[in-house]
Amino acid sequence: MKAFLFAIVAVVFWLDVFGQSLKVDGLPFASCSMCMECPYDNNGRQCSRIIITSNLLMEQLDVKGAIVVHQKNEIGRKIIDFLPNRGQKITFYTAQCQPLEIVVSEFVTGGAEYQLHIVYDKNTPSINQSNLVPEQQTLSSNQTFTVNGVTFKMIYVKGGTFRMGATFEQGNNFFPDEKPVHEVMLNEFYIGETEVTQALWKVVMGDNPSYFDKGDNYPVDQVSYSKIVNEFLPKLNELTGKNFRLPTEAEWEYAARGGEKSKGYKYSGSNNLASVAWYGYGYEYCVIKDKNRTAIDFTSMPIKLKKPNELGIYDMSGNVWEWCQDYYAQDYYAKSTVNNPNNTTPNYTKNDNILSPLAPGPYRVLRGGSWFKLANSCRLSLRGYENEDVKDQDYGFRLALDL
Repeated sequence: MKAFLFAIVAVVFWLDVFGQSLKVDGLPFASCSMCMECPYDNNGRQCSRIIITSNLLMEQLDVKGAIVVHQKNEIGRKIIDFLPNRGQKITFYTAQCQPLEIVVSEFVTGGAEYQLHIVYDKNTPSINQSNLVPEQQTLSSNQTFTVNGVTFKMIYVKGGTFRMGATFEQGNNFFPDEKPVHEVMLNEFYIGETEVTQALWKVVMGDNPSYFDKGDNYPVDQVSYSKIVNEFLPKLNELTGKNFRLPTEAEWEYAARGGEKSKGYKYSGSNNLASVAWYGYGYEYCVIKDKNRTAIDFTSMPIKLKKPNELGIYDMSGNVWEWCQDYYAQDYYAKSTVNNPNNTTPNYTKNDNILSPLAPGPYRVLRGGSWFKLANSCRLSLRGYENEDVKDQDYGFRLALDL
């Protein structure tokens, strides 16, 4: 340990307040740093992890400390694995002495809860302590919620403009309702890091409707749009004091494309579908070639086993179809508004070119494909739909939340 004297200048942050924003104004290089100090000994020596984002480019942000065992940069974030000991510190440096803002978006302790202090080096040139401000959870950071012991994360999606529909990378095998490609402008919002799990559904509703009742980390399935919006969401909002909702179709596609960090993939997070999605590749290669095999051999899978997309969101392609707010209309893109579109007009007209709904309308939008569907159904621009009262073993959903 370096023989620096450190002073605690912030209140203690408990594990459930991720997303703290810590600011230091531009000062001489030695002062352009912040430390996080662990006052807890993790005797089990399990690796812990911090995932951070910053207003700086990741290559401008250096992280040092005796307990850091591994660190790597990804697009827009830095991942640090470390072994915590009491009093040891991780220090963030900005080499160009720019104003420094770091958001700790995830703090995982290897199973042990401990407190976090923000400290600074007394031996550096004078620093105005008012410049080191621990703020309340910022709107521009991810948010974590716990309901009756079940924790889930909401990913912040910065507002922006994108081209919605069958853009070039979606290929030639698209349906008429994916055209015309049109410009959409969205406000910022939050969307679920994962599909709603069976664990969360159970603690909110007290039951588990899932056909694949295999474990808490599986996405809940066999839930209808009506059940979600009329029963689950009101109960969740009462428990949390928030206003969770389903994403609009435009919000879903924007988040699935990676928002402002989009790399233009065909699927959510990659052009290689198998790396990011559970989909009907077994169905594709077995059922079609072997008529004795059926898709019932396949199933949904636990969340977060595949790679996330550019925003850190999992399973937006494949696993289970995800309900959206909008009513479905085949020609909606031709008349969609530019700002925050949401089709609120009920539609009873079936479009046989897309899917074969199980019941008459009104129809609501489903997005993302599923464990049962082929690769083309997992494309980012594909639009599914179903009667709002229908439930199926590959229908699920993820949450959205306004700022």
